[in-house]
Amino acid sequence: MTEIEAAIRDEIAKALEWLGASPRSLARLNGADRFRLYDAAEQLGADRYLLAYIGSWAEDDIGVLAELREWNAGEAADAIEKARQGHGAMKPPAGS
Repeated sequence: MTEIEAAIRDEIAKALEWLGASPRSLARLNGADRFRLYDAAEQLGADRYLLAYIGSWAEDDIGVLAELREWNAGEAADAIEKARQGHGAMKPPAGS
């Protein structure tokens, strides 16, 4: 596994965690191909952007990695903003 592929997998795992994947399901997805990761994200209600990033993984690894990092950063910012507005407790950030 290349360094970029490992980083992409880490970002997808963070995204799945943001979507509510349990540690058990994340462990089952460890090493899964991109199609299985896409299906897992879709089942968790991922938006079309995240699904597109996962779906285009094989086409542009560096671009996909950048998009996944941006998506995860946006999820973190959204969670902080919701907590500031009093819309529920802020969950811990996705693993780093």
